[in-house]
Amino acid sequence: EISWIDPRIECRPSLIHGRGLFATAPIAVGDVVTIWGGVLFTSEQIANFAARMYSHAPVEDGLYLGTPVDGPESPDELINHSCDPNVWPVDSITFVARRDVLPGEELTVDYATFSEPGWVAPWLCECGASLCRRAITGRDYRLHDLRERYGAHWTPYVRRHFESDKRN
Repeated sequence: EISWIDPRIECRPSLIHGRGLFATAPIAVGDVVTIWGGVLFTSEQIANFAARMYSHAPVEDGLYLGTPVDGPESPDELINHSCDPNVWPVDSITFVARRDVLPGEELTVDYATFSEPGWVAPWLCECGASLCRRAITGRDYRLHDLRERYGAHWTPYVRRHFESDKRN
């Protein structure tokens, strides 16, 4: 099943990267903006490009939720990164507004909140936020200021990794 996206959101050209998701009406803090759907893939299937390039995210070690390579484009592929995002996760698949979002504003998420520890962005971030880290990785959960700022707003997969790090 393809991801669900709030009807107050549409795809438009983005100054951040190619295309992005934009609010067409006010979105209040805490409103659900997207619920990721898809099918489960193993690490081997991901390595063999069975999922669309930007559609998959880890849910467990070696297990990913994503869209098949021959499937339709999913809205979750279009949400761009920001180091000071206005959207964040509340569980493995549900993303909510971190603050009020105005009509015309691009929806963004910090990719570190749902990425696996070995992931490194193949680009330098140019989000323009005063908090921009430039280099974005799946180990950014180790940054104290991010953990403080985001609190529990990491996917359960990522939270398990930083809990594991604390024990080791």
